[in-house]
Amino acid sequence: MRHFIRIIYFSNLCQLTKDHDVHHFHEIAVKLAMHAVKEVGKYMSLCLNSESDVSPVSVAKNFLRHPNDMAT
Repeated sequence: MRHFIRIIYFSNLCQLTKDHDVHHFHEIAVKLAMHAVKEVGKYMSLCLNSESDVSPVSVAKNFLRHPNDMAT
């Protein structure tokens, strides 16, 4: 789980460093990151307890995919 948190944190940090200190997307980015971490953590827990066949890696990839790559 820490690995996924680092990936999401790092990607948001990279985006935030490109923007001004006060930017209207910061709050949205934080909320989306929190949602992503919660979802990946949920599936990781289910997978570790053999309660789900859904891979937490596939869940994480859905959050880390570029919007242009989601068309197909």
